[in-house]
Amino acid sequence: EFFGCDPLFRKGLYHRFLNTVLYAYTEHYMLPFSHDEVVHGKGSMLNKMTGEQEEKYDHLRMMYAYQIVHPGKKLLFMGNELAGENEWHENTEPEWKLLKKKKNAGMAKMISVLNDIYQNYPALYELEEEADGFEWINCISADENIVVYVRKATNGDKLLVVANFAPVTREKYKIGVPAAGKYKEIFNSDAEVYGGSGIGNKRVIPSKKEECDGRENSITLTVPPMSVIVLRYTEADTAEKPVAKKPAAKKETVKKETVKKAPAKKEEPAKKEAAKKAPVEKEEPAKKSPAKKEPAKKEAAKKS
Repeated sequence: EFFGCDPLFRKGLYHRFLNTVLYAYTEHYMLPFSHDEVVHGKGSMLNKMTGEQEEKYDHLRMMYAYQIVHPGKKLLFMGNELAGENEWHENTEPEWKLLKKKKNAGMAKMISVLNDIYQNYPALYELEEEADGFEWINCISADENIVVYVRKATNGDKLLVVANFAPVTREKYKIGVPAAGKYKEIFNSDAEVYGGSGIGNKRVIPSKKEECDGRENSITLTVPPMSVIVLRYTEADTAEKPVAKKPAAKKETVKKETVKKAPAKKEEPAKKEAAKKAPVEKEEPAKKSPAKKEPAKKEAAKKS
C-alpha cells in the first residue's frame, strides 16, 4: 500500500508504515512477496507500483531493497526479480527474455547483489530478532519521506540505512550517526548499473563532531531520489600520525676565488752548486794604531 501510493501522499502513511518495527521482536518475523501477490488478477509486482512506467521501476527497486535491510526473514517468489508486467501463471515459465532489456536486467542484478550483501554482512540477520540489533536515527521526517536507522552485529559492526521515499534528490543532507568514524556507501538502489540515475556517494564520508538527530556526531551526504542506500561504518583512526619533518634548507655556499701564487722560480742547479763551494769571507776587525810617544819633546818641555 505504501509503495503503491503517490509520494505526495505518503506522509499520511509514514508512521503506520514504520509500525512494523514495533512488533518485529515479538515473533519470528517474515517478509514475504509470495506467489499469492502475483496471481488471480492481482497483477505483477511492477504494476502494483505508482507512477509512469519508468517510475515504476524506481519504486520497485526501492521496495525490494527495503525488504532486505528491514529486520526479518525474506521471501521473494521466483520471477519477481525480472520485474515483468504480466502476473505469474502456473502453465508458463518465468519471462527470461526480459533480461535483454536494461531495466529488467538491472533489477535482476540488484537482487543478486542484495543477496550477497545479506549473506556477507551479519548486521542484517544476526540480531534481527533482538532489539539490540536495531537503532532508529530518524523516524520523524514524514514531510521529507526520509527514514534512517542502524543495523548491528554481535561483533560491533554497523550498517547505516538511509531510505528516501520521495522523488527528490537530497543534496548535502545531514543525518546523525551512532559513532564517530568513516561511512562508505556499499549499496545504492539508484545506481546506474541497476537502471537508476547514478546519483550517490562515491567517496568515503568522515563524520564530524556536529550534533544532529540527537547524536553527537553526524555526516553530510547526497540521498538519491526514490532510493535505499546502505553505508558501512568503520572506526575513526585515532592513532597520532607522525609529523613529517621538513628537510633542512640547503645553505648556499659562496665560492671564494683563490688567487694562485706564482711558483717561485727555481735557481739553476749550476748556480746553486757554485754558491755552495764559494768560501765565505770573514771581515777582520779594524786594528787600533798605537799612539806614538814623543819622549824627547816631552822631556824638553819639562826642563824649560
